[in-house]
Amino acid sequence: MVAEGMKNKKPIKVLMVSPRLEICGGVESYIMSYYNSIDRASVSIDFAAHRADEPSYKAYIEQTGGKVYIIPEKELKNPVSMAKKLEAFFKEHSDYDVVHCNMPNGGFYYLRAAKKAGVPVRILHAHQTKYADKWLHSLRNYPLIKLGKLYANERCACSEAAGAFLFGKDFHVIKNALACEKFFFTDEERARRRREMGLDGRLVVCNVGRFCNQKNQLFLLDIFKSLLEKRQDALLLLVGDGEQRTDVEAKAEQLGIKESVILAGVQTDIPAYLMVSDVMAMPSLYEGLPIVGLEAQASGLPCVVSDTVTPELNITGNVTFRSLRTDPAKWADVIIESASRERMPQEEILQKMRQSGYDIHTEARRLEQLYENMLSADGD
Repeated sequence: MVAEGMKNKKPIKVLMVSPRLEICGGVESYIMSYYNSIDRASVSIDFAAHRADEPSYKAYIEQTGGKVYIIPEKELKNPVSMAKKLEAFFKEHSDYDVVHCNMPNGGFYYLRAAKKAGVPVRILHAHQTKYADKWLHSLRNYPLIKLGKLYANERCACSEAAGAFLFGKDFHVIKNALACEKFFFTDEERARRRREMGLDGRLVVCNVGRFCNQKNQLFLLDIFKSLLEKRQDALLLLVGDGEQRTDVEAKAEQLGIKESVILAGVQTDIPAYLMVSDVMAMPSLYEGLPIVGLEAQASGLPCVVSDTVTPELNITGNVTFRSLRTDPAKWADVIIESASRERMPQEEILQKMRQSGYDIHTEARRLEQLYENMLSADGD
């Protein structure tokens, strides 16, 4: 029952800052899980992003009442222009209670302008355990992130590991929660989908993510070549796109495994691709806490991931960690063994996800309360 004094209370107005709004990105999936589950009578969320290449969430956000502001990516290359643009933006849109910045290297720009405009709550949110893919980008990001922290009066992270990396201490963990029921399916539905996709009789190894250095798909191809030598029925299903797609295609051909590699591109129905797979392989160079790893576990899919990923990921006990220094053939052995396991019952999965704080229906309520508490404290 709604308390009498809450009936006419205006919703907390939040500007959610993300580098992109494209489907198939981890940070974007994280944000959208909360956007879809938040009580919009309590919290109203708009978005600022630098890109929304299709397929993206932009149209959906606008159809469901949110606003999307695209600030061209080229502006990041001109700090003076960027600062002026954001100062003008917040002067025009001066009614935000919270700016929630999910790109630490952009915090300096967004949170500085927000502070100047008098936005009471300015959140910097850590999603990774490294400054960037490449050392030159790390060199650029380090001072920007350090300056951004000066203008944040609240600190959040997707995991303990990501928070410790960026802030050291004193931060709130907002978990990569998701709607677990979206990933449930029947054996009949899985069999039907596999038939439709021509996967009957195949050992399907799945990887979902942006094609980039961080996600390490090029090393995954080496692993898969070794796996094919042991299991000729194996197939590698790569879901996503990115700057290294051409490199991935070229290496698959060079290794002579092209016919056993499917590049599915960006897909909106990730649960379907997890459903038809037998194992998830993620040899990432670094992560905060990868949401696709949680989605795979919610689908009952065993995961084999690099030990650079935080142990916090292993919610269901169905995750195996391996060093990136381990020989690809040994990775292949672990993947084959993991794929042979029976899927965990869905009731047990849901119980484990809820107990660990990864059920979005509970965690969205917690985020609402966190925003409320931050506004009440109104620190500077």
